[in-house]
Amino acid sequence: MDNLFLTVLLIVGIVILAIPQSVSKTVKKALPIILVFLAVSAIAFLIKGQGSSTIQIVASNDQNEKAEGNEIFLKEVIVNGESKKPGDIFSKGWIEKDGGLLWRSYDRIDGMKDSIQAEFQNGEDVVLVLKQDKWQGKARIISVQGDQGFDGYTDSESENWMNFEVKLNAGSTTFLTRKNLVPLAVIIWVFLVAISLISKRFFPEQKRENKDRLIGLDLLKIVSAFMIAVIHASGGVFNNHELGSLVWKEGLVLNAVTRFAVPVFLMISGALLLGRKISLDKAIRKAIIAGIALFVWSFLYVIIRKILWNDGDVIHDTVMLLFKKGPSVHLWYGYLLVWIYLFSPILNSLYEALSEKMRLYFVFLGLIVPSLLDAVINYFSLDGQILQNTFFIYIHLGYISIMFLGRMIFENRKKWSAVFGIISTIVGLCITVALTFGISKRMGASTHTFFDELEISNVLYAFGIMLLVCKLDWKGNDTIIKRCIVKISELAMGIYFSHVLVMWFMGNTISLHGMIFNIENSVPECLLFVCIIFIGTVIMIAPLANIPYLKKLVKIS
Repeated sequence: MDNLFLTVLLIVGIVILAIPQSVSKTVKKALPIILVFLAVSAIAFLIKGQGSSTIQIVASNDQNEKAEGNEIFLKEVIVNGESKKPGDIFSKGWIEKDGGLLWRSYDRIDGMKDSIQAEFQNGEDVVLVLKQDKWQGKARIISVQGDQGFDGYTDSESENWMNFEVKLNAGSTTFLTRKNLVPLAVIIWVFLVAISLISKRFFPEQKRENKDRLIGLDLLKIVSAFMIAVIHASGGVFNNHELGSLVWKEGLVLNAVTRFAVPVFLMISGALLLGRKISLDKAIRKAIIAGIALFVWSFLYVIIRKILWNDGDVIHDTVMLLFKKGPSVHLWYGYLLVWIYLFSPILNSLYEALSEKMRLYFVFLGLIVPSLLDAVINYFSLDGQILQNTFFIYIHLGYISIMFLGRMIFENRKKWSAVFGIISTIVGLCITVALTFGISKRMGASTHTFFDELEISNVLYAFGIMLLVCKLDWKGNDTIIKRCIVKISELAMGIYFSHVLVMWFMGNTISLHGMIFNIENSVPECLLFVCIIFIGTVIMIAPLANIPYLKKLVKIS
């Protein structure tokens, strides 16, 4: 079957090359063939890895609050009722002791690792016999059943044993598994890099000089995309530490500092879309492109979630993408972006028809009043209908008002004072910190209510940041720094859509030279994770930016 496909592919390729035409046209016609070959090769690679599944045990170097240690001891492995020694099945890296395998954070052997793994045939029933006593710690057991936690602590000095069952049902086998997902992704990325280089050679983008382009806005888009990655990574620092502790306060400030990002994205959209004529055809075309990009990324999240955690129903979840947010909550902005493009001709006409006084009045009624009422209702836990709907997937007055603000800042950047921007930034940030601290103390738990993008404090914070950046009026010279800023800025939406995939692959812990970093432990560790996530995301999606058709997945505008 493989040879037949390759033969057909070769014949089609020869026919294309034999037709008299320019090199660029030849390459353009050959690209779909290359992409089909890539897809079929990927499927063939996946099918080969279909017959087995991996079970991985990861020592978390963590423990129950009452535990006196964090050891993990695997006594035996029972496969289809037959007892086997762990050392004969699992990879090297743990200490062999009493016929089992031991992980500990002290007196470590050379080459000791935090994780071990083993291959089993699909259809086998596997039981991991793990020790439980007051000296045992926490671990993660990763298999087709998902990423499951294990806590070995029990309030006993005597040995107890827990049977952890993993059923590798043959009927639940998929083409893709956690084992082959990463190498497959690397292979696909290498192919895409090759196709990207070919496309860049034969289909160079026409340089569109825009002398009025504010490089500051490009830089702000990059910073905002980074801050959104921080938002999605820093929840654990704020949620999982003792209320009022130093780490908790640092997590609160970190979460508050990032909250200008989403309103700024909306303001930039308003600054660039409003105040200029937009044809209905162009608006619909942009909305369709944004919708296709949203669907493709959402479908990819559905597939990856199924592979990593065996969670969800692929067909059902794919159909439901038309009616609700995808498997990752951050995808809500993609739905909003589609509506923004659809409404852009109407919003532009409305904006142009209003005087500046009426625009401010619109913002006051559409955003400020509802947001203030919402803040009072939330802070004092009053009975009543909350006026703002966080993560809304339809455009409403609050979002339109923020877009209006963005355009008004852009138009009045030379007239409005930078002092006003500084005061707005400081006041908005301080209010968010103070309200979040107060409501969390009152509720007795970390509370995210005032982190929403429509809360007036965050809009005020974003207003100040946007004004200060526009006040710089930096258009920049044609240097390599400017070109890099513009290139990465053009990937901002692609970074937004895809960065959570990198987070899923990385998990919550990484190990470097024997040191274990956890994304939820502290602010420095969280920021280390985000830097890796952000750089990895840019590297991952950069090849798509040069490939015809696929570039619309990362460069929507």
